Amino acid sequence: MNKLRILALGMLNFRCARCFITKKLEFAHTAPTQLNGRSRGQRARFEDVINNPGKYVLLCKEHHKEYDDNDK
Repeated sequence: MNKLRILALGMLNFRCARCFITKKLEFAHTAPTQLNGRSRGQRARFEDVINNPGKYVLLCKEHHKEYDDNDK
């Protein structure tokens, strides 16, 4: 795991905000940033999380899908 990803995960407590699982984690936007959408590049995503931690929530894959489908 690269250093930027570890730093970004650490800023969001290394676990899903809903079920506290520590595997299959994804960064979900809670507010718009300059980096919205998929396929923006991992490095850019991790840097955006580090620079804007309050605009992201860490969710497992299942809860990220649920969040995108229901919460927005």
